Amino acid sequence: MRGTFFLFVLVVALQSDAQQLQLPFSVKYFSGSIRSTDSLLIKNVGKKNGLGLPNYEITILDTAALIRPYERERERAESMIGSGFRSHTIFVDLKNQYQYFQSEPIGLDKFLVQEKYRQTVYDLINDSISVLGYTCYKAVLKAKPGNQTNSVMWYAPSLPYPISHLGFSGLPGLVLASETYNGKSRAVLIATEIKTEKRTIVKPFKGKPVTQETFFKALETLRRN
Repeated sequence: MRGTFFLFVLVVALQSDAQQLQLPFSVKYFSGSIRSTDSLLIKNVGKKNGLGLPNYEITILDTAALIRPYERERERAESMIGSGFRSHTIFVDLKNQYQYFQSEPIGLDKFLVQEKYRQTVYDLINDSISVLGYTCYKAVLKAKPGNQTNSVMWYAPSLPYPISHLGFSGLPGLVLASETYNGKSRAVLIATEIKTEKRTIVKPFKGKPVTQETFFKALETLRRN
């Protein structure tokens, strides 16, 4: 009965959230912190989150997504997004089930790492919030035996793209907010703007192309030295 009710709520949410968004479109996210007792609303989010997290921009294409962190607004001013090099930029190829991320570890080259994406396991919970007019449902990162998890994602089923700021999520909707609990505060990332993207988007190409295995070996060699 509970599952049937959740399905009914989900269908209603999809209908009420229906908005015409042309592809490609971009979502801008603000990173900050709130107290553990505060509601997850952008007006409550302070500028400091304690974890040094950047702001993010996610651009959704028809079969791919481009995820870029940024510190200052002017960093988003590229006319051809994806053409530069920025650590933690991720390109998710949904068609071929690969993702590529740029990384420049201290003491190593600039890398463009290719990996087969892995689906993270979440517990889906029938709690909801509204972000920019979209109904978002709660997904809690499934803890491994003996460990606890404090990470929560809020995904919008009416935006059927399995993407978060971490790359492919496997969730049935675009993640519009995330929370990490830390004592009396929560580090949060929340969408502040969604709009049709008019800039040219390219798959990142700067950085030394390597597999994930080669990248991890390079990190291990650096650690040992």
